[in-house]
Amino acid sequence: MQETFDELEDLLKNYRNFKMEGRKGLSNFGVFLQKQSENNASPQEVKSYPPGVPLPALIAHLWGRMLRHTAFLTKKALEETELRSLDEFGILITVEQHQKPSKSQIVQETLQEPTTCFESIKRLERLGLIKEQPDADDKRVRRVSFTEKGAAHFRMVKGKVFLLAQILVGNSTEAEQVQLLQLLKNLDAYHSQLAINESKEKIEAIVAERR
Repeated sequence: MQETFDELEDLLKNYRNFKMEGRKGLSNFGVFLQKQSENNASPQEVKSYPPGVPLPALIAHLWGRMLRHTAFLTKKALEETELRSLDEFGILITVEQHQKPSKSQIVQETLQEPTTCFESIKRLERLGLIKEQPDADDKRVRRVSFTEKGAAHFRMVKGKVFLLAQILVGNSTEAEQVQLLQLLKNLDAYHSQLAINESKEKIEAIVAERR
């Protein structure tokens, strides 16, 4: 009998937390309870699903699935725009954030292969979205900025990408999104260091040095 009361108390606590987040509906509460159960799972329980698969491998598998989901949704988000990919959007957002960045700076910020990035810049320039001009102090450096058409088009695309972002985070709570953001920031810092210092290393050597 005490076990039943304990379970009822836990249920009421979860429902109070659910309501405090401003959420409604019994079906949504069911999803909330499922997430709470997953969050409270022990490391052994997580590692045992599916049986015998190491935790990093399972994460990599789900990461790959998310990349495919992202690719599909990106295509939907950009289908009425001049852009072909999030890489091209990355070029434009770098132009917005850094105000006339150099082409090499765009490569660094977007993590794209230089030749591919330069080809994308040329395509966006042919579309009339951006323009190049020599740096005032160093004529060898080319600076990239928006055209009037490009600035207007970018504002429209940015709204669609924001909708894409809302879909990608799904029904996760704000607290979960904050936690995910911190994890991704940590991983980005780790992999940025690898890209800078160990880009020519074989994967076995990278793993061995990081143990």
